[in-house]
Order: sequence, then structure tokens, then C-alpha cells
Amino acid sequence: ALMVEFAEAISDQGGTLILSGAVPARLADVSELRFPTIDEALEWSEERVLSSLKPEGRPGSTVTVAASDLGRGLDTMEAEALARAGRVMRIAEGSTVVTEETSARSMYLVSSGHLTASITERRAASFGPGAIFGEMSFLTGAPRTATVVADTACRLVEFNDIEALAPEIRERVHRNIAIVIAERLAAANRAMTDG
Repeated sequence: ALMVEFAEAISDQGGTLILSGAVPARLADVSELRFPTIDEALEWSEERVLSSLKPEGRPGSTVTVAASDLGRGLDTMEAEALARAGRVMRIAEGSTVVTEETSARSMYLVSSGHLTASITERRAASFGPGAIFGEMSFLTGAPRTATVVADTACRLVEFNDIEALAPEIRERVHRNIAIVIAERLAAANRAMTDG
């Protein structure tokens, strides 16, 4: 009864109640928005906030190389040169893009769509427009640490080699990759300390 009253109060104030984890049957009608994990519920909430503030980077949008994590700090001509170094791929919903423990020296930029990374079948991360993934294998040639599956139809740009680019562009791209890795490590550290 308390949860029903709580859900009604949230709805009356224009809010939305979302539930995660195992929901008892008697609470099934409290909210239609249910997610298997807190991470997925938080992601859904973040997506709603971001869509109202920053339309680019949304699952339905398209992000150019220049506007992506990989293109930070590149001028128009440098971003165009980087884009030409990649290969555009169209990926169908449900398709596996990379598989854990396989070897491949490539990195992907998400131009449009949404993907989920899993490690031994446990959801580890998600990627939307503007994000990159596969950067560790790209840099080191080490086997993939996760399996990445397209949640929606996607447009990706695959990079296998950037050595033909001008040295200053390569330097900025490597710096941008380092920033992405540092941001992910910081987020993982926060998640571990938050518990």
C-alpha cells in the first residue's frame, strides 16, 4: 500500500517511478517501467535527462567523427582526414560486433545506434553515438575483453590503422583514446567505492 501511494504521489508531481531487480507480483501494477538491473534503470534515467539537454549523442541521432570522443580537439580538415581513415559499417540489431577473447586490432566509433558490452554474459557497459569501443585491442593487439552486441541498428566507423595520418593527428587521437580510458577507469573506481 505504501508503494502504491508513493507511485501515485510521484505521478501526481509529474515524475516517473522505475523499478529494478526482482519485483514482487503484488507490486507489478505500481510501475510499467522495470529493468533487470539498477545499472539499466539508471541508464534509462540518464538517457531521459540527456535527451532534454543534449539532443546529439542520443540513440536516434548521428554523430560525426569531429563531434565524437575520438575527434576532440581536431579541426575540420583533421577530422575529415581521420574519418577517411575509417571504414563505415552498418550493423543490424542483434548482431555481434566483437566477441570476447578473440583477437583483432580494430577500434569502433559509434556514429548512430546503441550497443551493449558484456563480460562472460554480464552487462558491463553501453555505447551510444559518439562513443568508441575496442580501443584496448586497437592499441595493444590484445584479445577482446568483452562481447559487444548491437541493441539497435547501428552505423559504426571501424579503424584498423591510423599510421598514414599526419603525426599531429595521430598524437591527438592517441590523447583522446587515453582520455576515454581514464574516464572509464574513473567511473569504474567510483562504482567500486559506491558499492
